[in-house]
Amino acid sequence: MSREDELLYYLESTPPAQMLRDINGKEPLSVDVQLAERLINTHELPVGVVNVLLQYVHLRNDGKITNNFVERIASHWMNKKVTTAKEAMELSRKDHDKYMKWKNEGQQAAPPRQQRKEKVPEWFYKKDDQKKTEKPTKSNADIEEERRKLIEELRGEGSGVK
Repeated sequence: MSREDELLYYLESTPPAQMLRDINGKEPLSVDVQLAERLINTHELPVGVVNVLLQYVHLRNDGKITNNFVERIASHWMNKKVTTAKEAMELSRKDHDKYMKWKNEGQQAAPPRQQRKEKVPEWFYKKDDQKKTEKPTKSNADIEEERRKLIEELRGEGSGVK
């Protein structure tokens, strides 16, 4: 048997809980086992397909098996009528190749876009000019006088006990 044939035999004949144990090197979490059982019992996916699916998600997400992501892929595979581990492996390889191509294309430098120049109406500038001219400037002496008055008022109010 070739290595791929051995892998296919392993995926088709091994329970998902055992396969998860083998991947992680320790007892899998009950959430992952329940997910695998739900895919087999509720969605009637073959054991081999579930094993390929779990391995694919595990490899693609750096060891993180996310329920929603697994179920999305399972739905896609069910629509494609995937029934064997071999079909699942081929589809996962194609999907992975598409993903890597898309990811690499996105990393290439995009051509620079022309910056859009907004037309600003004339009244917008006139409004700013009017605000500048309307604002009277206070001298430092006026500011100091206001400050002194406020301090006197605060001292007068602060002496009374409420």
